[in-house]
This record gives sequence, structure tokens and C-alpha cells, in this order.
Amino acid sequence: MFKRFQIYVGEAFYGLWEYEVAEVFFLADNKCDGTPDYLELEFGPHGQHLGLYLHGVRNAIKHSFPIEYEAQISKENGSWTGKAKISKEYFPPGVNKMNAYAINGPSDGRIYKALYPVPGPQADYHRLEFFVPFDAKFIEELYSKSWIEAIQNPTDE
Repeated sequence: MFKRFQIYVGEAFYGLWEYEVAEVFFLADNKCDGTPDYLELEFGPHGQHLGLYLHGVRNAIKHSFPIEYEAQISKENGSWTGKAKISKEYFPPGVNKMNAYAINGPSDGRIYKALYPVPGPQADYHRLEFFVPFDAKFIEELYSKSWIEAIQNPTDE
């Protein structure tokens, strides 16, 4: 049921969205220049993970940074759970919305799920207008050093 990627256990895996994955997005869309900043976090059943900073829709400026994450698979009921600790510095300033998604099953029979549904014929997790309000008081209003570096030196991928 689950495709195994032993080499990536506990490591960032760029392209994780192509496999069984749970994803959560944290959006800061209240910027005066209108460019949304958001954090995309992805987690797989075998301990793989991926984090991306996005500055504008689908515009990844940094990815594959370290995340403390562990996962457990229950073979009895064909499910998995994961637990992650996300550094406060990874969140963009002014986070005010979020959404979460899951992709389950093999590639020929994938099931796409959303915490807050996104209408349309195909799954599109970057439709920011369907994110919902999120109270992120624990996140400071200033860009962290990590975000400033990513905006100044975007990754070309």
C-alpha cells in the first residue's frame, strides 16, 4: 500500500508531493504589496518531509530545510501518523490563514482530501482564496533571518 523510500527516512525529500503525503500550508496574505508569503510543510509515512517557503503563488524561494519529524505506520489498519516540531523561524510574518491536505493511495487511484475544500475538477492546493482564518499570535510580525535570506537569494527550482 505504501511505497517505501528508505534513503529519505528522516530527511527532506524534494518531490514528496508525488507520493502518499499530508500537507499543511500557513499563509500571510495581508501584505501591503499584495504578494502572499506562505509556508508549505509536507510529511510522508516513512519519515520523509519537505518544507518550502513561497513568495507569491507557487513561487518557491527556499526548500528542503531541516524538520524534526517522525512517523509510524499501522499495518493492521493501513494508516499512518506523524508528529513534527516546526521552528518558529520557518513561518512567514503575519500568518493569518491556513489549510491542510492529504494525498492517499497509489498513483493510479489517488484520493485527494482537504481540511477546507477547494472546488474544481483537479486538486490545486495553491488556491489561496480557499484558506481559512488562522490565529498565529505566537509568530512575530518581523521576517526571520531565514526568510530574509530566502527572499534575497531564491532557489531556482
